[in-house]
Amino acid sequence: MHNAKPIGDVISTDPAAGSSLKKGNTVALTASLGPTVVEVSVPNVVGQTLSAAESALQAKNLNYKVVQVQSQAAANTVLSQDPTAGSNAKAGSTVSLTVPANETTTVVPNVTGATPAAAGGQLTAANLQVGNTSQQCSSSIGSGLVISTNPGSGAQVPKNTSVALVVSTGPCQVVVGNVVGQPQAAAVSSLQGRGWPRRRRRRRAVTRVRTAT
Repeated sequence: MHNAKPIGDVISTDPAAGSSLKKGNTVALTASLGPTVVEVSVPNVVGQTLSAAESALQAKNLNYKVVQVQSQAAANTVLSQDPTAGSNAKAGSTVSLTVPANETTTVVPNVTGATPAAAGGQLTAANLQVGNTSQQCSSSIGSGLVISTNPGSGAQVPKNTSVALVVSTGPCQVVVGNVVGQPQAAAVSSLQGRGWPRRRRRRRAVTRVRTAT
């Protein structure tokens, strides 16, 4: 069953929680298949201004990134798009828009995963300035590396725009639940549900030698 919960998470039981059962009876678990994937038809934005194309894509819940090429066409006019018009795409996915290069604007590069120093070099090369730097925990981006920028990568902005960096502080911390007094299996399940890996404590064998008196 599709559900907002992550794939594999239990979303219901049969009988329901709190029901009384005889020992040995079966409890059926219903697991989530993850959020429903919604597909939309990509609109035709070729020939439109970048502003009009943005509005058309946002109306379809689609993002976009800009690819600049040398062209004699009017500035900020969409020359081509990928995926093409009429294609099906997942809601929230990104459409690449090719537009003529504009000497007064530049595109924010993708610096996700780079160090702040490397990201600053890429921004400078793109005629942009490094703005404020903030920190945020991340389960996917290593500590000290850039998570995202504002404006985001692919955005077309005036040259010398300040771009803020969000830098990872490492994995997000989780609160240890109180499992004292619980059976081991229940305690492990509770901790794993909060993101803790399961580890077994090794017991050392102790040999006692009784000396003669």
